[in-house]
Amino acid sequence: MDLEPDYWVGMLRIMQVLRNFLFSCYTSLSYAEIDTVTYADLKKYTIDQKEYLLLCNRRVKNKMDYKIPIVSDKVKELLGTGKDFQKIFIPITNQVSNRYLKKIMKDLNIEKKITFHRARHSSRTIAARKGIQDNIAERMMGHAEGNDIKDIYTHLHDEDIIREMLNKWIA
Repeated sequence: MDLEPDYWVGMLRIMQVLRNFLFSCYTSLSYAEIDTVTYADLKKYTIDQKEYLLLCNRRVKNKMDYKIPIVSDKVKELLGTGKDFQKIFIPITNQVSNRYLKKIMKDLNIEKKITFHRARHSSRTIAARKGIQDNIAERMMGHAEGNDIKDIYTHLHDEDIIREMLNKWIA
């Protein structure tokens, strides 16, 4: 069976889009943020003698910092390895990514509209269903802090965010 090179290019792009989309479902990163993440953004933390990664960067849209614990081994696999200066993901355009997502859904006979942005919605929905505290989910998503009492008096540390994900996401 002799397959055209275009077939393989298409398959590689589908795999690339799926990798980016699945990582965004876990991390809630937007398309623009996926494009900026480098290996230098991964900080190592040791908790209870085990090493965890914390993805730290700044939202493109609102310039708010985000911190996302990478506590899942499957998500760590999506990261791969590289040098600090290298981007982790090399996305194709948002429009083309959305086209591939639509094709994937059609090929799977799933009749739901999907876009790359829906990954952020999926991430927040999963976090809510797992009981992740709102203030931690908001910090991970890089949402601006509000002015209510919980935002003024709650001081979260990186370890708090990692432990919450370990206790609620993985458990």
